[in-house]
Amino acid sequence: MICPQCGTEYRQGFETCVDCGVLLIPEKEYSELEEMRETERERYRNMDIVRVHSVQGQPEADLIRSLLEANGIESFTRGLAVQSVHPFTVNGLGEIRILVREEDADRARSVIQDFVESQE
Repeated sequence: MICPQCGTEYRQGFETCVDCGVLLIPEKEYSELEEMRETERERYRNMDIVRVHSVQGQPEADLIRSLLEANGIESFTRGLAVQSVHPFTVNGLGEIRILVREEDADRARSVIQDFVESQE
């Protein structure tokens, strides 16, 4: 049995990972899960992503990401500081960049611009 979260292997009789608190799965299921995870990692490694917008704070980033998701655009964020360590913004320190796949960039910018204009 293996923990699907941390990968720790347990002998028979154990049902829950001591560290993660999640249910263990059989080795075969874990192998299939790892194959799926590797496929997903490879997909993201080969993805060209670009910045389409920047915000100052997690709530605004979540709002923009929700807006993009509602329009069928997958998005990611990247911040210049860990918000839980530095919960303030000074000279762009708290900037969070909104990233999308390159092929979605124009549409994402348009969706964001329409939203920003509607708020003004």
